[in-house]
Amino acid sequence: MLSDPEYAGLTPQRDYAPAGDIVVLDPPVWFAGAGSDFQARMCDAMSNALQGRATASSAVERMLREMNRFLETPNPA
Repeated sequence: MLSDPEYAGLTPQRDYAPAGDIVVLDPPVWFAGAGSDFQARMCDAMSNALQGRATASSAVERMLREMNRFLETPNPA
């Protein structure tokens, strides 16, 4: 289907097709994934920096603290 010329002419599909060449998946850990607490905490740290309420370096430090907290927590499953 992806190689079908009709598909290649669809909008917006044709605009997103190259993204398949650079797929980045979530790490294989229990706490990551769409809608997870991990995602929310990372986004919160980044959004504070993007909105000027925190520096980039403090956002990275916060993200690292949050990641370490998750890594130190045993898998509940």
